Amino acid sequence: MHSTQAVEEARLQEGCQQLELLIYASKVVYDHDMAEVERERSVLDVERIEAIAAMEEVTKALRELEGHREALTVLKTRAEGHKLELTCREAAVTEQEEAAIQCEGFLRTATARVRESYEDVPSNFATSSLALGAHVWGCHHR
Repeated sequence: MHSTQAVEEARLQEGCQQLELLIYASKVVYDHDMAEVERERSVLDVERIEAIAAMEEVTKALRELEGHREALTVLKTRAEGHKLELTCREAAVTEQEEAAIQCEGFLRTATARVRESYEDVPSNFATSSLALGAHVWGCHHR
């Protein structure tokens, strides 16, 4: 019995040694895996921080773009107002130019009529009208 007990004890001892080797191997693999997980976690943390920073930059750029869009809308509205004002002023200038042309026509016509009327007056009218003027002048001042 002693020998069976010794054989059993040797077998148990051998089983314990095999279990200790398995535990040691498992611990080495676990430690390696945990180190790999920690490296990946560190990489992911860096990537997460970079992604957050990039998102903040994009958000800031988007806000600036929205501000620029609002400013552009204001400028377009002002430009349309200026364009409308310019159109009104151009129409007023056109009306004034047409009125000036019409006035020139009236002046030319009136000038031509006055010249024609002078041409119809006898040449001695100037001296006789001076004499008449003197006579009228003299009558009024007596």
